[in-house]
Amino acid sequence: MRRIVYSILQYRHSLLRSEMFNIGLVFYFPDEGDKVIFYCSPGIKALANIYPDMDYQMLITYINYIDNNIKRGQVKHYSGLSIDMELKMFLRQCVLLEDATVLRFADPVIASNVDSGDSVTILKNFAKILLSFRDAGEHNQLRNLLLQ
Repeated sequence: MRRIVYSILQYRHSLLRSEMFNIGLVFYFPDEGDKVIFYCSPGIKALANIYPDMDYQMLITYINYIDNNIKRGQVKHYSGLSIDMELKMFLRQCVLLEDATVLRFADPVIASNVDSGDSVTILKNFAKILLSFRDAGEHNQLRNLLLQ
């Protein structure tokens, strides 16, 4: 049995509005050497059209910060803690502090019994279902992330 844990990076332009866009995904592979990868949809440029007053460059800076923290960090294992909670702790302690900013990670979800298909196809399917914005080149980007 292969397990994948994922968390969705969400963008919320205003705390007063309930609109949220799923702009990125963190995948954690606890059974494959604790590999963690981050994928952000290139289609997030559309947010600048939806919210002309947003600071798009600042959003990109935050996304780069998140990506760097994920690449440098490592999920820690705690006795008695489930793998989804381990990812949640990693994201909160090492990647993006939870505060009132426009970005937040949703609670992680465990996808068990992911046995069919190669990793790129599986991740591509998750991206299709979960992200608000998609891009035609996402298949190649996901393949490159898995090969790192």
